[in-house]
Amino acid sequence: MREPEPMSDDDEPYEEPSIDIPFVNAEDAQDEEIRKEHGDFCASMGLREAPDMFSIERGKISDYMIRIASSRANDQDVNNKVMALIVCAEAQKALDLASRVMDLMNMASLDLDTPEFSQDTINLMVRTYAPIFLNVAEDAYNKRIEIDIVVSFLDALRGLGAICHILVQDTVAMLKDAPMENSINRRTGTHSSKFEKRLNNLKEEFMASAEATGIKHT
Repeated sequence: MREPEPMSDDDEPYEEPSIDIPFVNAEDAQDEEIRKEHGDFCASMGLREAPDMFSIERGKISDYMIRIASSRANDQDVNNKVMALIVCAEAQKALDLASRVMDLMNMASLDLDTPEFSQDTINLMVRTYAPIFLNVAEDAYNKRIEIDIVVSFLDALRGLGAICHILVQDTVAMLKDAPMENSINRRTGTHSSKFEKRLNNLKEEFMASAEATGIKHT
């Protein structure tokens, strides 16, 4: 793992840094509202939250965010800071999803019928994604965006999406309720198409934003 490059000596931290990350678009706000409603529902039902499987990686990203938010910036650099914070926040969301996937896989007694999708294999796959999510946050902190890291980040998200799809399909197959199964499959197909479309657009938008804010990318 690469060591973070030090911030400039002129970047003295403010006394009380505040990390306030704006939503990039309406879909982000809707997703956040859905996550909040899900958390409230779990709390009302007495359901536990998924354990944090990647606390070390999350801790490092949180440290990057604090350093970015507390560094001094002139008017021209404000967009750079916002962009870097957004990238770090997306990396943390990806780690949250990875934790949930591993937790579901560990709890479920699923027989996926194919050895390549065994519990151990899927857990190993998910664990290989964590360093990728951390690397993209590290690049944002160091004010550089490497194309290969962005591509790896998107591929890792696609991998998590594929695993989630497998878990949903296997669970639905156990329902023994054809109408409900068809309904869930239709919704899953819609969400999968939307997810893939957003991923296909993400790289272009991300690189365009990097150009606009002056963050270097190689």
